[in-house]
Amino acid sequence: MTSNPRSTGTARSWVVVVAAGVAAGLQVWKVPPAVPFLRHDLSLSLVQAGTLLGIVQLAGMLGDLRSRCWPS
Repeated sequence: MTSNPRSTGTARSWVVVVAAGVAAGLQVWKVPPAVPFLRHDLSLSLVQAGTLLGIVQLAGMLGDLRSRCWPS
């Protein structure tokens, strides 16, 4: 009895989905713990540090949007 090759690919696909979800989740809390250090080292105001945080979050969101809408 031969196995169906599609079932093997489907069985492995959940690993890719879970790994992508974990990678996306790690991106969310990258900058907030570092904001006090960035403010001190770069002499940033709270508004500038918040803008930096927003830029990082926006870049992650746009990268995700690009990967979902325009797959390579």
